[in-house]
Amino acid sequence: DDEIDVREHLISIIDWNNLPLRLVAQASDCDTARELYLLHQPKIIITDINLSMGSGLDLAEEFMKLDPTMQCIVVTGYSDFYYAQRALRIGAVEFLLKPLFPNAVNESLQKAINRFKTIRAQEASVESMQQLLDENAHSVRNAYLGRLFRFGEEGAGSTEEKFRELHIDCPGPYYAVALLTL
Repeated sequence: DDEIDVREHLISIIDWNNLPLRLVAQASDCDTARELYLLHQPKIIITDINLSMGSGLDLAEEFMKLDPTMQCIVVTGYSDFYYAQRALRIGAVEFLLKPLFPNAVNESLQKAINRFKTIRAQEASVESMQQLLDENAHSVRNAYLGRLFRFGEEGAGSTEEKFRELHIDCPGPYYAVALLTL
């Protein structure tokens, strides 16, 4: 927000004791906000729509492109539907109207924290699945090849398609397969 009184009020109503947050920076204009974003890379930002030297919505959209996991809460003194619609379109957690009340702000921050936790859990799950796949790729590939050739001819087209899926180069129209077990 470009008004110091609004920033100070916002800081004073955040439940710092019960939310796992800390204030890393505050800015009154877009240029300063960009510099501070690059320096601190916050995971949650609260921005006013109208800022000195630009739009808080444009700024939030810019930051969210740099870090898709970042969460944004938009505040404004304008109840214009266009602003609310755009805030939702860019993925803002919440659109709050001034004056700001403690419950609304803290619930929005908790919602942002929960979204971030969900994103982190999904990323951890994907990483875990990728690691499991990497660890077992050789066995899965061997089992797949064994089934491919053990159960008889399924047609040349089907076999070639399976080779492509497994990234096996088979340049000619004919091939020989030997399956060995130890």
